[in-house]
Amino acid sequence: PPPPLQMFLFARRKPPSRGSSGAPTPQASPVPSRGSGRSNLARAASSPHLRHPPSFGSLETLAFDQDLTPVPKSVTVRVLLLLVAGFHVFLTAGVVFGWTSLAQVLAKRGVGCDGDNCSGQAGIFAFIFTLGTIGNYTSNLPFGLLLDTRGPQACCVLAALVQLTGALAMYAHAAGGESLVPAYIGFFLLGFGGPGVQKATFHMAHLFPSASGSLIAASTALFDGGSVIFALFYSLTDAGSLDLETCWLGYAGAVLLVLASGAVLWPSAPFEPPPDTDVDAVFGNPDDDTATALSKRSLKRQLRSPPYLYLVLFASVHVCRLNFAVATFQEQVGSLG
Repeated sequence: PPPPLQMFLFARRKPPSRGSSGAPTPQASPVPSRGSGRSNLARAASSPHLRHPPSFGSLETLAFDQDLTPVPKSVTVRVLLLLVAGFHVFLTAGVVFGWTSLAQVLAKRGVGCDGDNCSGQAGIFAFIFTLGTIGNYTSNLPFGLLLDTRGPQACCVLAALVQLTGALAMYAHAAGGESLVPAYIGFFLLGFGGPGVQKATFHMAHLFPSASGSLIAASTALFDGGSVIFALFYSLTDAGSLDLETCWLGYAGAVLLVLASGAVLWPSAPFEPPPDTDVDAVFGNPDDDTATALSKRSLKRQLRSPPYLYLVLFASVHVCRLNFAVATFQEQVGSLG
């Protein structure tokens, strides 16, 4: 998850101080009133009652959303929600990174070839995969903003709709002939929708706070595990059990289940964290420029900060390396004889 949310998941809330009479000492409201200046925003940012990650109203100010959903008391319900969340992430989040298996299926069907001339096929396949990865990486920001402003239910439903449209476009390409446009659009949408579905599950770590680290690690593993879906496509089509069109229809049906279950089971606001969360202890001094303290600063300052720029450079280099390895896998294996 993005750093502010990841830090929030492990925060501990500080109990309110009490006066000599034993009554809680009044605290400043964490929501600044309309027209309040920077001093009110600073007091809001340092409030010990901040219980939700900040959402960005503009490049200069922060807006705080206090809406939270109580965690279900039933262990069975919480386990069910976690299983559904795992189902969502596995089916959607990292599916485009199984491209190598899907490319083999498309190659056998002569996609990207002009009769017997397949010299341009590698370039076409590389372009399709590039579209998918661009969609996967660029959708994080808009879906993150949607998650902050509309909650996990809306985020999941919209992302699943995007994913479903992508699956149907890929079916149209498989069933419709030689045009590559549906494949370009479809694979881009498959990449674009996945992160939104995964982001809508991040708050599930609050269901079992003592295991929140393990739950986030499991989400990452399921992201990578989703690449096996296209390997299943390859196995089924290679064995003659199903054709590619049927595989895409089956996948579209699975994404439709993701959409329906997200609309019914996901809350409109994130689950609340444990009652002893002290966000101040995790976010740090707002006058600092450390990575944790920057979560309280304006979006503009965060985007210009050295920690953020370092993370962008680090991720760019390694993502480029990953995508190059996946996109050229067939050529690298073929060169080995």
